[in-house]
Amino acid sequence: MKRTFQVAVILLFFGLMFAFNGQAQVRPYKIAYELSMSNPASHLFEVKMTIETSVPESKIDLQMPRWSPGRYAVVDFAKGVQEVRARTGCAANVRDCLSTSLPVTRIDTQTWRIAPQTGQIKANRQKIVEITYKVFANNLSGTFSQLDERHANFNGGTIFMYIVDHKPDPVSLKITPPANWKIINGRMIRDDQRDWNFDNYDILIDTPTEIAPDWTVDEFRVDGKLYRVMIHSFGDEGGKRPQFVKDVEKIVRAETSMMPAPDYDSYTFIFHFAPKNETGGDGMEHLTSTQIIETDTLASKDGYEDGLSTAAHEFFHVWNVKRLRPVGLGPWDFTKPVNTQGLFIAEGFTNYYGKMHLHRGSIWTDKDLIESYSRTITLIENSSGSKLTSAVEASLIAPFLDRATRVQNTNIANTTVSYYPKGELVGLTLDLIIRKRSNGKKSLDDVMRTAYNQFYVKSPKNTYYLKGRGYTVEDFEQVVSQVTGANMKDFFDKYVRDVQVPPYDEGLEFVGLKLTKTDATRPNGDKFTNYKIEELPNAKAEQIAHRKAWLAGK
Repeated sequence: MKRTFQVAVILLFFGLMFAFNGQAQVRPYKIAYELSMSNPASHLFEVKMTIETSVPESKIDLQMPRWSPGRYAVVDFAKGVQEVRARTGCAANVRDCLSTSLPVTRIDTQTWRIAPQTGQIKANRQKIVEITYKVFANNLSGTFSQLDERHANFNGGTIFMYIVDHKPDPVSLKITPPANWKIINGRMIRDDQRDWNFDNYDILIDTPTEIAPDWTVDEFRVDGKLYRVMIHSFGDEGGKRPQFVKDVEKIVRAETSMMPAPDYDSYTFIFHFAPKNETGGDGMEHLTSTQIIETDTLASKDGYEDGLSTAAHEFFHVWNVKRLRPVGLGPWDFTKPVNTQGLFIAEGFTNYYGKMHLHRGSIWTDKDLIESYSRTITLIENSSGSKLTSAVEASLIAPFLDRATRVQNTNIANTTVSYYPKGELVGLTLDLIIRKRSNGKKSLDDVMRTAYNQFYVKSPKNTYYLKGRGYTVEDFEQVVSQVTGANMKDFFDKYVRDVQVPPYDEGLEFVGLKLTKTDATRPNGDKFTNYKIEELPNAKAEQIAHRKAWLAGK
């Protein structure tokens, strides 16, 4: 017994020692970022990181993300990093501080290691380390960043390194813009703001920022919340900006009328109308903002309409993907590709509802909406990849599909399908089938509201990143069954996990519509089948009533 007691004491001692060491290793740092851009023509952002720790570390590892939330292709942002330097820092109130250079070693494609001798850190008393580096950035995109003589625009994941094991730590940011350049992002609380505090690194990089002398901003309020529409035009606006802002407001009102009140005080739309942008058009969702790049002018019909379509999609992400999120979407491991099964919901259902709210916001007519869904059906049902890749698998291989750079010759174009249109049609048919099986009492709208409340609002916070938890496809399926009042496993097995053709006819018939097919030829001579949603001849009054309810969101 005595020996057993001694062993237990020894084990307890070592257990406490390891526990203490573990706590010491993850004890939060005080992390501050400073961003400047002294020579915009160089395309070089200048970053300074100041790290303050109460415990001397044998090493500090810094990493750049390999990809960015919302764009899942691996692009390796470390490619833009140069001139990484480190030294001990000095607090303003400390005398006789010894500031010395620290060795920086690159240990892999995305990681730099600072390994100071313990004495170097102790010598400055405050245990401060300062890191400086530059980032080359010249792509205007929701994924990348750009600095030139016209403006600075950044996606935080391309600019800011994080400290390994310290992504959960609070961070601050100070921006020093060129003279007479203004700053705007989704976390502004005053027009002249230059400093921000963030709960963690993931929130820091979720705040895209535009810095320039000549953008405009218009404001409106919906349900007490402030909305900003920033427009940076690289071309003619044709006097269309006031009406464009009014149409954006229609979208906001339509989507907020469907979903629970969003938990922010303000939201910012960051629009760039840049006809000569080499990167191409883009839209990227964030917690309190969206960044949208159009490769046309606001004055043009295409630029105007595509700007609104993208806004309708990105704004619905306020709920679906940024807060109601599948497992794998936050917090993130930026050392390897994302792994999630639910992008057909997060992106595909957002496609479905983005279009629906252009209609519910009175921007699109019934005809506009139906024709758009018809085009998606034509796209998917003529895709060989749709017959081989399920909605779940398309989500899992997002890093291969989401604007990934392709050097290797593959057959991926013929064997895969995008989770955007695939998920859009799952959403379309699921909405109509729910309405049918519940006799019009429930809809996919109810599912989205229920899932948002269950997984985001009411679920305990299980990570440092954000409240709530990520859902699995099985979790979402259970909510669909719960709302519908019927077991929906068969639907998910056939049309989500398998590649069977969705039950278009069953769903459309409930709202007095049908799907027709005709043979057609493309301009290049390729044959295809054209699908078109049309009114059902002799549709009953009840079916027409269900159609009106569907289109109106009732």
